[in-house]
Amino acid sequence: MAVKINLRLLPTMLVVFLITAGCSTKPKGPVEVRINANEFSFESSLREFETGVIYRFTVTNTGKLAHEIMIVPPTESGMLMDMEQIDQTALAMIPEDDLPAGAT
Repeated sequence: MAVKINLRLLPTMLVVFLITAGCSTKPKGPVEVRINANEFSFESSLREFETGVIYRFTVTNTGKLAHEIMIVPPTESGMLMDMEQIDQTALAMIPEDDLPAGAT
């Protein structure tokens, strides 16, 4: 049985194929995010995050002092919070007792 293809539709089909081939899908597993904590800086392997994507954070303290790290939701511009308020709004936290110098 032979299949007939209308050659006039071939360019359109090719364009549709190329566009849909480039569409992103959610990763099958968590996206790895590596963070290096130092005395005066935090460096992340990823700076933009997407809603609905699962991320796995690996934090390494490359400094000489213990550090803590928190993931907090964005605040309104100019809004100040004390550490107790930040602790209460944190979505995730690694306390400094769990992140001494050299720890991952």
